Formats: sequence, structure tokens, C-alpha cells
Amino acid sequence: MDRPRFSPADDGGGKKIKLEGNSASSSPQKEYPSFGAQRQALNDLTEFPYESNPNSARILEWVPLPEHLLSRPFKKRGPATFIKSEEDFLKMMKEITKVNEIAVDLESHIQFSFLGMTIYIPISTEDEDFIIHVPSCHELIISDLKKVFEDEKISKIFHAAKGDILNLQRDFGIFPVGVVDTQLIHKFVYGASPLIGLKDMAKELLGDNFPLDWDSSCQMKDWREDPLPEDMAKYAQYESSMLLEVWQLLKEKLEDNHKKLDEDWKPPISEGNNEVSISYQLPSYEIQSTNVIAYGVEKAEDMELLGLLQNWRVAKAKEVDESLNSVVDFEALCKMARERPTNLAELRKCFRGHNYPTHLEVRWEQVKLLAIIMESNKKITL
Repeated sequence: MDRPRFSPADDGGGKKIKLEGNSASSSPQKEYPSFGAQRQALNDLTEFPYESNPNSARILEWVPLPEHLLSRPFKKRGPATFIKSEEDFLKMMKEITKVNEIAVDLESHIQFSFLGMTIYIPISTEDEDFIIHVPSCHELIISDLKKVFEDEKISKIFHAAKGDILNLQRDFGIFPVGVVDTQLIHKFVYGASPLIGLKDMAKELLGDNFPLDWDSSCQMKDWREDPLPEDMAKYAQYESSMLLEVWQLLKEKLEDNHKKLDEDWKPPISEGNNEVSISYQLPSYEIQSTNVIAYGVEKAEDMELLGLLQNWRVAKAKEVDESLNSVVDFEALCKMARERPTNLAELRKCFRGHNYPTHLEVRWEQVKLLAIIMESNKKITL
């Protein structure tokens, strides 16, 4: 069966890409039950399973092999292959295990999930670009792709790697070994400060080969969409494919400057290894009094109520796998604690128009929020 493909040469105009057997989805957790179950198990964690990075020693010792530093001329990219089935995933694995370097990006967000959620993983080799749909393939990512990411014989090229590394740890238990961070390499080669973004670096280095339809605004769009609009598909492909091409030019620059592996590669690689050897930690949701003074919550009894409302907010966000602010905006939560509404009409006034809960399950449970407030009101009137 032919694999669904996307060509960067197509004139998109926001047109949807047709992927067989799938329709637009705003809740991959529900559409893909095993993915949803994995997400719920992650949300329910009280501590992250790894106290430290299990690959830390290997990461800190790693330097690229000489053959990893051989550059090649710019190569125009063909269509990207979307990976949404086990058959296609295993075909992709055969390709990426043949090479000594791959470029990687993660398309994820925290707006529509409790801890953050990776939805697509673009991966590029010299010859092919792949875009993995995580909800379809998350079990294969954990069982198979993990081996590639933790194999020091294959260099993994990232840009501003730290965030993606933490997301890989959180979502898949993957602790990559052999990571090159082109942001740090660029700073090392050019002395650039502040650190440069990937698109700006690509503009600087690719010249006429820079793709004019690379729309960086897609980064902030809703990556739960399935199928992807064409502009988002292009963006995902460019984030890995152009990263790999930029890496070739950085290698040429290192060679032009007569950089030697033993002497000059250690600083940027060591700095990058230190970034990669970190370990993900679950966030804390405890509210500090210093953080709410600006919202007018100053009294001890109001801080106590705010803590109770926050506990409900966190529990509900875990349950529906949404961000805290998608459940109840923090400013609205503080207003509830400060004004202590006594009925639903007063409660709803605590929400400004754009902060009204968008999740239906949350709207239905406003009576529970009111019950928490009323119980607190009883205590302070006794």
C-alpha cells in the first residue's frame, strides 16, 4: 500500500492532507485508546520513575566519531513520509538504522494537555524525511525508536536540544545518547550571542536554498490536528530536514577553520552533553503566597481557599488531560478566593470572557467549585 506523502513543492494554501482512515481530531487521547491510557498513567504519576538520567555516564563521555563529521553538499529534499502504521514504522526503522546521523524535532505543546504532549516527531536522514504520528505509534517509539536514540553510533542532531530531550524523557522514557546541538555549535563557530533560532540560522547559512514557505508561526498552532494542514506539515518537515542541511554547513565551517576533533570539539560537545544528561522532574503545583499578591490574594484564609481550589484544578486537569489554565484560568481562581462567590451567578462573574472554561466537563462541575468555596465560607464565619 502506498504511504501517505507530502511534497514541499506543493502549493498549500492551508489545504488538508488526506491520510487514509483518519479524520480531523482534537482529542488523540480518545481516538487512540492505548495512547490515552499511557497519557493517563503519566498524569497519575506522583514522582518520575527515574531519579537521574540512566545514560548520564555514556552521555558525558560521548564525542562524535570522525566519520560523523564528514559533510556533503546541499541536497534538495523529496516528499516526507507520514508514519501512522506499524508497517510504515518498521520500514522507517530500516532506513534510519542504516545511517550514522539523523536530524530530529518534536512537535508538542502544553496548552492542551496536563504535563505537555508530543504529537509528531519529524526525523530526517540524508535521503528521506519522516513525520511520525505519535498517537498511532507511541508503543513502537518506546520499544524500537528508543534503541536508535540511545545508540551512540548514530548522531542525533537537534537545535536547542534541552526542551526536546526533556519531552522525550517524559513521554517515552527515552534518554538520548550522541546528541549534537546545532545552536551550541553555531555559537562555538561564530561566537553568536544570544543563541540563534533554527530558522534564523538556516536563513544565514542556506542562502538561496532557504525555503521561503517555512512558516514559523505554525510552531504555536494546535498540533493535535489530524490530518495536518499543509502549512503545518511543511513546517514539521523543514524543522528536521533543514536542520540536517544546516548541520552539513556547520561541519564545513569547522573544517574551513581547521578545527580539530580532539582539541576544539570538546567545548561545544561537552556543553551539549551536560544539557542532555539532565533528568525530567515532575512540576510542582503548590502555590506560593509571593506569586498571588499581584492578584489581590493576601489574607491567610483566602490563601487557604486558593490552595483548595488549586487542588481541585490540578485533579481535574489530570483527569481530562488538559492544561491548568484550560480548566480554570489562574486569575479567575484567585478572584474566586478573594471574592468568595455565594452562588453560581457570582461564580461565573469571576471569569472574564476569554477566561471562561472551554472544557465541557469543567463547565458542568462549577457547582463543585462553588461547594468548595461555600464550605470555606462557613469556616470563616464560625
